[in-house]
Amino acid sequence: MNRYLKIFVALAFVLAFVQTAGADLVKNGGFEDGNFTGWTVSKALFGSDLSIVNFWSHSGQYAAAFGATGGLDDTITQTIATTRGQSYIFSFWLAHEGTDNQNDFYAIWNGNTVLSFIYGKTNNSFHYTEYSYIVTATGASTAISFSGQENPSWYVLDDVSVTPDAVVVPLPGAILLLGSGLVGLAGWRFRKG
Repeated sequence: MNRYLKIFVALAFVLAFVQTAGADLVKNGGFEDGNFTGWTVSKALFGSDLSIVNFWSHSGQYAAAFGATGGLDDTITQTIATTRGQSYIFSFWLAHEGTDNQNDFYAIWNGNTVLSFIYGKTNNSFHYTEYSYIVTATGASTAISFSGQENPSWYVLDDVSVTPDAVVVPLPGAILLLGSGLVGLAGWRFRKG
């Protein structure tokens, strides 16, 4: 294989595959609208204490505080557009203020719990911690939700994000270019020889 053909093949291979990463799919994931815009809110039947707070955010000015006191959870849900079979990075920052046993918090992807803190098992306070999961979509849309209670304090949620997992994918145009170039080089070599 002559030197020019090797260079062309190497260049075409690089062009045919790219590292892709997408934009965040969650609307108002940092609660910077100062409200729950983009989220569906389901408050506990009694003892609800779900609010946007401006005194304990991970970044920006606002965060969502879960502090229901009646033994039932407050929940927020958002349905995002996804691609079936695509992997995503589902991440968020969570802090907990409180040490009593009456608390729980859940993070859920498409009906599957990815994080759970349950009564009496995780009752210590902790500073903001990032939780990140690689998850797979099973359809054209996926629901993410967070549910929790904390009497008498709060779980505080901020910076919720869902982005396509970076994957190497072939670009159809680049593959076509590679094929055309190889045919052209083969013809050029045939005429030369």
